[in-house]
Amino acid sequence: MATQKIEYVIPPASKQFCEAIRFAEGVKVGNMLYLAGQVGWNPETGKVVEGGLPEQARRAFSNMKTVIEQAGGKMDDIVQLMMFVADTGSGKSLMDDLGVVFEIKKEFVPKGMPCGTGVRVKGLALPELLVEIQAVVAL
Repeated sequence: MATQKIEYVIPPASKQFCEAIRFAEGVKVGNMLYLAGQVGWNPETGKVVEGGLPEQARRAFSNMKTVIEQAGGKMDDIVQLMMFVADTGSGKSLMDDLGVVFEIKKEFVPKGMPCGTGVRVKGLALPELLVEIQAVVAL
């Protein structure tokens, strides 16, 4: 049985962080790209962006775009999205928060119609993070 080549996709701005924790931003196997969860973290500053859920979602999609393009794809190649939204205790429903994320998604994925999953979680890796978005891409 032939073994498929595995390639790690690590944008230059994330290299030091990825090497420290031994995670890649993306893993390419054949014509498939599996993205690690992307958050509203700015790899240039090493800080979570301000502006609440809309800006964190925008930054997560921007980070995602960087990884996908480095692997040779485009945002409309996304076939699956998994969105994890933190419960902030605001009383807003998951669908309200996902609606915000979906509006931002339209800016980055104007034509594609990936399947998706939305999950409310108690928390993410850092307490200030509000959303994490994972993707699978067909290149």
